[in-house]
Amino acid sequence: MENKVLKSAISLLFAVTGALLILSLSIAIPVFCRPIYYAHIDALDIPEQSGFTVEQIRTSYDAVLDYLTKPNKEFSVGDMAYTYMGAEHFREVKNLFTLNTTVLICSAVCVVVILVLKRSGKIGDLRLGKHTAAFYSGSVILATLVSIGIIAAIDFEGAFLLFHETFFPNNDYWVFDTSTDDIINILPEEFFMNCGIIIAVTAIALSLALVVFDLIK
Repeated sequence: MENKVLKSAISLLFAVTGALLILSLSIAIPVFCRPIYYAHIDALDIPEQSGFTVEQIRTSYDAVLDYLTKPNKEFSVGDMAYTYMGAEHFREVKNLFTLNTTVLICSAVCVVVILVLKRSGKIGDLRLGKHTAAFYSGSVILATLVSIGIIAAIDFEGAFLLFHETFFPNNDYWVFDTSTDDIINILPEEFFMNCGIIIAVTAIALSLALVVFDLIK
């Protein structure tokens, strides 16, 4: 009985960390892959819309991403103007990015350790009932993303607002003034929408792979 309980606990842990790995990895792709933004500069005509040159836009974006993704970096938006509230919002975003990176690393380590133990024969099959633990990792992510996708498809602006009110509940610093925070002028809503699509497609593809693999096996 004790071994059965331990096996179920390890399988459950694998299912949870697997789901967290899929989600955090999907989020990390548009965060760390800067060419995704660079491709939007001309595609969305950001220089014309913002009044800044391509070089200024890339420099400011890189400065913000350096601050958001690297430790001990001072906040900077290049030569663009910003307010205290704008800087505070990016500080809060940095905390979320740091959390996502931490979850990504910890979940990846946990998944790898469990898979190594399984491969070495120290633990048995990672199953919960009739399916593998990986099946449940993929299923949870798929169900979550389908729900979010339906909401966003019906009202993207409403979903965008709900997202910010959920993750930044104590202030409205995320409501930028385009006349005082230049950075918002080079970060159009379409870019964020496309990042959301990239995250969703990546997570769905990985989740479907796990579900299909389980069903075939």
